[in-house]
Amino acid sequence: MAETGAETLYETFVDRPAVNAGVSVILETSGARVDPFYLGARDENTVQGFAGTPVNVNALTYGYLSPVGAAGAAFPRQQRFFVAVDSGRDRFSGANLAGRYVLRSWIDDVSPPGIQMLTTRVAAGRPALVALVRDSQSGVDPSSLTIGYQGVLVGASSYDPSTGVAVFVLPASAPALVGRALDLRLVASDFQEAKNIDTVGPSLMPNTRSAKVRLHVVEGTVVEWVLPAPEACLDRKPELAVAVSSTRAVTGVRFTLDGRQIAVAQHAHGLWLAQPSLGKTAAGRHTLVAVATGAARGSVSARRIVRMCPR
Repeated sequence: MAETGAETLYETFVDRPAVNAGVSVILETSGARVDPFYLGARDENTVQGFAGTPVNVNALTYGYLSPVGAAGAAFPRQQRFFVAVDSGRDRFSGANLAGRYVLRSWIDDVSPPGIQMLTTRVAAGRPALVALVRDSQSGVDPSSLTIGYQGVLVGASSYDPSTGVAVFVLPASAPALVGRALDLRLVASDFQEAKNIDTVGPSLMPNTRSAKVRLHVVEGTVVEWVLPAPEACLDRKPELAVAVSSTRAVTGVRFTLDGRQIAVAQHAHGLWLAQPSLGKTAAGRHTLVAVATGAARGSVSARRIVRMCPR
């Protein structure tokens, strides 16, 4: 791999018997590609095998042999390890791919991510589907996020590691959602799955979660809250997000707090988003309402009870 920059070297220590250990880049600057290498010493010749490179080495996954921001070791010895982090250049433009990043370290990640479908009631057609996917160890691998239904697979359009929100925008080539109910399969893996060359135990893919989800399909307009979570404690400038699906045109979405309008949402990445300032709002329980308006038949709203954090 052509790594032209000056790498940063980190140290980590495995102090007990473990089945795996590693690091993952869970957040990086837009347009950057940060590559970690897992080393047994301060020497590039001590890369811990194929798993020690920033490549997906699991032949059972979608992204086999593709770049992935994770590196590790299988059945590591109890010793000090080193992580060299570097970036290369775009092979076509020559642009430097360095950037800021958040690096997470883990030992013994043997559990898959947790998943929860947030949009279980949607309008017929091709709505944006939203899930909450989180992993406390190596972190969610965004390239693994997939839904399957009616013989097709659709990958996630976006994933936010800070909130765990994954959005699946159904393309025009995907089947439309029709009928009253539809079963789909939601699959998510963590970064450790991309490092699993050999596995032991009853599961071939121990770091992958697969769940069956039933969608209720309706005519009309459906507004589903994504952020904040129910009873969440809000700061003074919270992120608000709703998923709106409709068989009619939706012209806009606005947010109110206790009946007072606080923001007009913008549509991006399949969601309606806003980040209002709530500086003078008193601490305690409040009612948030998202109101979707259309060209006909008035508006549709969804309510969420939240709390304002004390200053």
